[in-house]
Order: sequence, then C-alpha cells, then structure tokens
Amino acid sequence: RQTRLELHTMSASIFGESRQQGASSLISMKAGKLSLNGSTVNADSRKGLLLVRKSEDGLMHFIWKDRTANTVEDDLIIFPGDASLKHLPQCQDGFAMLLEFTTGRRLFFWSQEARKKG
Repeated sequence: RQTRLELHTMSASIFGESRQQGASSLISMKAGKLSLNGSTVNADSRKGLLLVRKSEDGLMHFIWKDRTANTVEDDLIIFPGDASLKHLPQCQDGFAMLLEFTTGRRLFFWSQEARKKG
C-alpha cells in the first residue's frame, strides 16, 4: 500500500494564515537525497535536513539543507495543489520518498531518522 501526503490536502493547516511573525518550520526531518539512474535510485551519502517552512510573506518553502556544510541546496516554493510527497514502498532497506510536482518534476529523498524498534 502506498502512503501519499498530498501537500494540497493539507492546505487548511499548512497554507492557512500564520499566527506567528517570521518564518516557521512546519515539518523538519533528517533526510538525504536520492538520484534516479534508470529505474534505480542511489543514495547521496551527505547528511541532510528536509524542511517545510512558511516564510514571512506567506509563501511555502520546501527546503533541503546539507547538515554538515550547513548550506541550503534546494529551496522550492510550493503552492497549494502543486506537489505531493509519497512514500516509496519498493525501497526494502530504508524509507524512501518522492516529491512529485504537477509539472512532472520529481525529487527523491531517503529518511536519515533513527529507526524505532518494535
């Protein structure tokens, strides 16, 4: 069964009016990048951080940051209905995700969070 997080279905909680001043992280997760080679994805060994953040101007940002270098590599503005984040159950040795835009652009990530036992 495929898990799918549609960013546009979360519009009430994510895209609604902000009650705080300044940028606020709505989602934060340790995650690395994956590159697609044919039908296989290969892991980038860098330690990363995925963030979904609402900026002061109300725009939603999907950010990937290199935790070691402390640099932002991707900062994508996402609008309601623009993209969905899906779990990829085909990955048997970890937790892989696909960020897929309505334009067809696809970005792959893998969880670097500690796995819970049980």
